[in-house]
Amino acid sequence: MLPQFDDLQKLYEQYRSQGVEILGFPCNQFGEQEPGSHQEAAEFCQINYGVKFPMFAKIEVNGDHAHPLFDYLKKAAPFQGFEENNMSATLLKLMVTEKAPEWLCGDAVKWNFTKFLIDQQGRVIRRFEPTDALENIRSSIDSLIQ
Repeated sequence: MLPQFDDLQKLYEQYRSQGVEILGFPCNQFGEQEPGSHQEAAEFCQINYGVKFPMFAKIEVNGDHAHPLFDYLKKAAPFQGFEENNMSATLLKLMVTEKAPEWLCGDAVKWNFTKFLIDQQGRVIRRFEPTDALENIRSSIDSLIQ
């Protein structure tokens, strides 16, 4: 998890002065990685990873109790598939197959740290999977704010 939080914090520090916000939504649907309260999750991120961007209450992102925001995001930016030539993506696919096979098909969020880039008008520009490189995210942000 550390690289994901580090990368998001770096993006936050780099782009915040240009109006870019990063919002965190803890979710316990992925290997029960967020078992505590939403307050405990936020404190854990702040203390252990130096996260300074806003962390919201824990929510569900998949299934019958998925938050409407994530239903909207998944429809607006469908899952594009696992990159078969990317070792991290292959490992992620194996992990999802083992822990949550019902999310393999369709546009479900596959694992924690799926990211959505949204413009100032609320349009979903792109979906990034946990295996996407920081540089891909940075490049998309650069294109959006220019």
